Amino acid sequence: MFHDEGNHDLFFKEGPLDDRMPLNATAWELFEETLISSLFEAEGLALDAMRAFVSYGGKKLRPKLALECGLLFGALTHAHTAFAVALEYIHAASLCHDDVLDHGQTRHGLTCLYKEKGNKKAILFGDFLFSRGLSLLIKIEDMILLKHTQQAIQALIEGQIQENQIHFTSSSDQYIQMIQKKTGALFSIACYGASLLSKSNADQREALKQSGLLWGTSFQIRNDVADYMLPVAQWKEGHDFIEKKITLPILLALQNQTFSQDLFMYPNRSEFQIRLMPYLFDSLERARAMEAQSKTILLSCFSSQALENLCALQDRWILSSEENDRHWRGFNLSKGGAI
Repeated sequence: MFHDEGNHDLFFKEGPLDDRMPLNATAWELFEETLISSLFEAEGLALDAMRAFVSYGGKKLRPKLALECGLLFGALTHAHTAFAVALEYIHAASLCHDDVLDHGQTRHGLTCLYKEKGNKKAILFGDFLFSRGLSLLIKIEDMILLKHTQQAIQALIEGQIQENQIHFTSSSDQYIQMIQKKTGALFSIACYGASLLSKSNADQREALKQSGLLWGTSFQIRNDVADYMLPVAQWKEGHDFIEKKITLPILLALQNQTFSQDLFMYPNRSEFQIRLMPYLFDSLERARAMEAQSKTILLSCFSSQALENLCALQDRWILSSEENDRHWRGFNLSKGGAI
């Protein structure tokens, strides 16, 4: 069924997006214009929140995913753009809250909001951004989309709660289930929601939903690995090791009894990094398996030609992660020197 109820052109400039332009052209320009226009609709504390939101930048993978998935079915509507902007608001809101919880120091090279404005304002900014995202979703007037996006937000928050319950004896499966909610849910709704706004069938929608979940989960695993691929000199406040944050490679190392539960007190960080390397590679292999499964699911419903732009978006992120992997695989793990 094609979910096209309601007025999808609310508050957007007129003109259909009838061509299959790359996202750096027509569709992406409209997305960015909609983000910027929000600056002129807020004042006071809300204006501060919007300025901080726009200045932080970021990869904007979730809205890019939504727009690329919409393009799988031909023309984009203004509803697709509104949905993409709403996703970015919701994601940014979760980051405002997450940085407070995780004591993050920087975000996209800039000082985290709570470090500049304090915890209270950062939480309020996050709440405000959540409300802006929900406001956009309501204006789309598609109750099915709204229902599934609300479920994704709920899963995201459940994942944030479960993250604080991960401990040294948690299993890798428990960790994967947590990041499926915390990170995977928003990737999944980005893909699935775009299909709801398009002339899609049930198989296509389910394929995009499952593919998005897999890619979002692999994305988080790669982020976890990337922290430990940094030079030890960059392990400062906010780094997973300093914050004693338990992630997949740490759990795998503990399960193999490579470290004891006081591993975050390890005196030689360079040695710690070298001993952790096999579990970083193991984690990357799990991420790669998820990415391969994601593409297999998509190919069951779409042609490889139709998927070209979507897969290119995924591959660009993967490539940057793989460069770090190749660097460390040229390392002698037993002697700590180049092979």
